[in-house]
Amino acid sequence: MNPAELLLAMRDLRIAAGQPSLRDLGDRAAVPGGGGSYLPRTTIGNVLSGKRACTDVLLLHFVKACGVTRESEIQQWKEAWKRAYQPEGVTSRYGTAC
Repeated sequence: MNPAELLLAMRDLRIAAGQPSLRDLGDRAAVPGGGGSYLPRTTIGNVLSGKRACTDVLLLHFVKACGVTRESEIQQWKEAWKRAYQPEGVTSRYGTAC
């Protein structure tokens, strides 16, 4: 899997989730206590439009905001991100950035 394929899979997941707006995705990924969102609209919009690479953390919040709750499915998304962004033996300096 490469980043473009992961992006297509993310777009498909969003469609399968009923095409929630970026605002809805942000609301679904709200930081407890009213501290904003783990999915800022601009950030997730840039990722979904291909203008910005997706981080592992952002992907997990996106997947959960799209309704994925089974740990086995979440693990599949984690593995897909690793295959797309961390070729074997290479680590990403952007692994924890959002």
